[in-house]
Amino acid sequence: MLRSAGPSEESAGAEQARRRRRITGVDQAGRGPDASGLSAGITIVAAILFGTGLGMGLGLLVGLPTVFALAGAAAGIVLGFYVVYIRWIKLPPS
Repeated sequence: MLRSAGPSEESAGAEQARRRRRITGVDQAGRGPDASGLSAGITIVAAILFGTGLGMGLGLLVGLPTVFALAGAAAGIVLGFYVVYIRWIKLPPS
């Protein structure tokens, strides 16, 4: 014979559903998950491109554009991850 769920079991199920929605990143009804992962990726790629361009520009002045572009890309990777760390981990979006 089946028995109906008591009030405490129903409220526990509702609490679990709220937790699941919170984990997936949905804040309010009608809003989808946030795009912080996409924004972080774009930030890293932009920093790499910025570093590469800056390095290539300096390399053209010196006469070694390829070497400086590679060094600028490496610096861009470091700068990109640092910016993502500051923006999304140390100071999370509100």
